[in-house]
Amino acid sequence: MALIVCPECRNSVSDKAEKCPRCGYPINGGTIVKQKMPSAFNHSYLGRLWHGEYQLGYAFWISFVTIFLSINLLILLFAAQLGHLIFPPTALIVTIVMALYVIYAAYLIICAVGVWRSASYYTGFQLLATVARFLVCCYVFSSISITTIGFILPLVNLFLTLN
Repeated sequence: MALIVCPECRNSVSDKAEKCPRCGYPINGGTIVKQKMPSAFNHSYLGRLWHGEYQLGYAFWISFVTIFLSINLLILLFAAQLGHLIFPPTALIVTIVMALYVIYAAYLIICAVGVWRSASYYTGFQLLATVARFLVCCYVFSSISITTIGFILPLVNLFLTLN
């Protein structure tokens, strides 16, 4: 019995195991089973996320939930500036908020696709994959509607009045 390295999580696994006990990556008698996923080491973080190469739990809880909360907090801090809570708005603050929203929207698309693809590669309890997909869809639709109505339109109006 020899130990091999799991290509997904880099854990030591028996060559007799059918799958990695840590991440569930399929292993067949010491030979890694080919999957549809591209190589995990040929892409950056966003590239790996886009291709669904992260485990579903990581893709959803870390990439989707935690990082979105951080980006939303940054946008709220700058939006507070725009709401005259700290200083009167300037063109620079409006530009920063617009740039943050573009980053937010791009990351939303990358992350939603990544979680969806990670859910399709998920080999565990399929209800978890379905719930992750459902929550991603809900968040995307609510984010688009809330951000467009409550944030983008007033921001564009404010930007036009500053210029």
